[in-house]
Amino acid sequence: LINIANNISENLKNFSIKNEGVVSIPETIYIKQVVESNIESLGDKMFQSMEHMNNFAKNFELEPYGSPFTIFENIDVLSGNVKYSVCMPIKNLFHTAEGSDIVCETKPAFYGYKTVLKGDYIHSDKAWEEVKKQITTNNLTQRADLKPLSIYKTSILTTQRSNEWITEFIIPINEAFIPIVDEQTTSR
Repeated sequence: LINIANNISENLKNFSIKNEGVVSIPETIYIKQVVESNIESLGDKMFQSMEHMNNFAKNFELEPYGSPFTIFENIDVLSGNVKYSVCMPIKNLFHTAEGSDIVCETKPAFYGYKTVLKGDYIHSDKAWEEVKKQITTNNLTQRADLKPLSIYKTSILTTQRSNEWITEFIIPINEAFIPIVDEQTTSR
């Protein structure tokens, strides 16, 4: 048991955050389920919803087309409540029955700044801080019409080893590249 506890503790401590800069995100058709929870229950609720959507896709023979992702609709830090959409990209547009808890939508293509976390989700706040910092540092502007998202390239759905999880954090921006700031020199 001590070895298991040490292994879990070591997996939680090992993580890395890497900035990948401005990336182009293609148009995506996806199914989504809106979830509200407190911040402490976020991970559990999110992956329960992903499993539910995997089953939904299988039942309706929908072909997944990429990695699952979440769109953060609203985060209320004071109350600790989060409203987010758990999404699964699919190949073709699909219409759900009115009143269904799962709907199909299309996300337009956009440019975003991407930071990648390799490791446990408990470090997500550090990755979000980093991507926000890079947007400010590089004089980029966040798009008001698109919400930030996390793409789960390797997740708890594919491996129990948290040090192998890869999550991309993307904030949509107005720019298609990082502008070069020309610092003028003043002469006296």
